[in-house]
Amino acid sequence: MDEMRRYFESITLPVPTRYEDLRHVTESFGDDLPFAIFPEIHVITADKVTKNYTYYPYKSLKGDPNAGTGITSFYYPYNVPIIKDHNTSGGFFGGEGCAPYGRVYHAALKQPKNASKWVQAVPAITDPWAIEMILTKRFLTVSLGSETDEVKCSICMAQLGEKKAPNMIEVGRCDHYRGEVYDEGLCYWVIGPIKALETSFVNEPADDEAGVVRPDIGEAARALIVGTDGETLLDMATSSKESAEAYRSTSLCVSKETFNTIMKRAEKSRKAYEYAVGETPRLGHLTVDEDKIMAFHSKLRGY
Repeated sequence: MDEMRRYFESITLPVPTRYEDLRHVTESFGDDLPFAIFPEIHVITADKVTKNYTYYPYKSLKGDPNAGTGITSFYYPYNVPIIKDHNTSGGFFGGEGCAPYGRVYHAALKQPKNASKWVQAVPAITDPWAIEMILTKRFLTVSLGSETDEVKCSICMAQLGEKKAPNMIEVGRCDHYRGEVYDEGLCYWVIGPIKALETSFVNEPADDEAGVVRPDIGEAARALIVGTDGETLLDMATSSKESAEAYRSTSLCVSKETFNTIMKRAEKSRKAYEYAVGETPRLGHLTVDEDKIMAFHSKLRGY
């Protein structure tokens, strides 16, 4: 377990140009693709101007549980999906919305010393194709999809004071433009309390710190699930039900029922892939046939 953890923490995997170049990955994990992985994701950085000239204050990301904003909105009233390119309703895979690769089951605000605060999310990824994309770091950078009832102009705030800054959603756009520099400084939009809708894998994130921090916080669990007689993934990872329970509750922050649901979903995803693609998914050997991948995701929507 320690050796595998050190491997993931120390190495930066090169982006392979073809599936056959994944030898360094398959040597570490074997050919069998895991049923599910639990990546740690840096979703968005607080108090930082993004490349889209938006700014998410720490207070807006923290939100108010009673109002369903901020961190709470990642898992209530439902667990937000992990998708690609913010495609919630069409334009990808033949005009349909992207089927979720998984959903977020844990979210928190990280406050490291002498560093920026950021939103941490831990989803359960059960899509075989997405699992390999994450493990090989082709899926690496991410972007937050959210909504808010409050957007304020940084220049108007400088002129009027924060308490009097107009909410553009209520009163309409001001005369300042994002990305332009005025006497008061750079213009950007200050985002109010957010409601998370999804998190997407993207090629060009607006927040250059947003991305996968660790491909799987349950490395040992993922490595041990294939070819053993353990009752659950956690039992296999920890060799005891007591430590399995601690891992589930403290690291993944999900109930037993939720965890069992995740693993059942993973088994259904595997069956859907085998049905559509015609082969058992193995690390480094997934098909790149676009039609088969499209068929897999269409089949996946039925589960």
